[in-house]
Amino acid sequence: MGTRTIIIIQLHLSFQILVPALIQWRPRTKNWRVPARYRTLMPNLTSIADCTEFKTERPGNPAAQRRLWSSYKSTNTFKLLVSINPWGAFNFVSNLFSGNSSDKFCTKQSGYLSHVKPNDASLWDRGFNVQDEIAKKKGKCFAPPSVRKCKYGKKVRLNRKEVKKTAILARLRIPVEIAIGRIKRFKLLANKIKLKSYDLINKTVQVAAALCNLWPNIVS
Repeated sequence: MGTRTIIIIQLHLSFQILVPALIQWRPRTKNWRVPARYRTLMPNLTSIADCTEFKTERPGNPAAQRRLWSSYKSTNTFKLLVSINPWGAFNFVSNLFSGNSSDKFCTKQSGYLSHVKPNDASLWDRGFNVQDEIAKKKGKCFAPPSVRKCKYGKKVRLNRKEVKKTAILARLRIPVEIAIGRIKRFKLLANKIKLKSYDLINKTVQVAAALCNLWPNIVS
């Protein structure tokens, strides 16, 4: 049995055992008490969500190139939606989407919304535009305010109150960026992904997130 075969078998076993055991959506209870940094603004916080991308090789098919092209990264990518709980542990990791998928599309198609319960609070980046979807679940959505058009400067602006709110929410979102950084430290995910390895990388990302949950909490 070759080394590659052994690695693939280990990956499949890890996916079947570690992912369901370590990546779990913890339901909010009466005794729910989030870390102090979130307690005043969002005491019912259950999720901090964001998308990240992994570079892929360039497909030969033009249609496939368009699907995988990420205007944000200016290259071909796979996109991943992740969520962490208030302590920084992954509680949701989606399958990989094509690079041109919008953040809102990934959120709706990934199954994330099935976990949202009434009064659950979630924290998002600007641009996801999932307020309506969260509201249908009777949840609470926190996100930086969208910029408005204006006739001067960079043609967009926020007022002073909105700038302050944006800064506050940006600081509160730092743990999800740290969590994503932990996933990207795994060498198998550092190089360009081969298109034929999609299924393996899909499982690799999930196993990597599960292993990250064994590390010390990001938020104490």
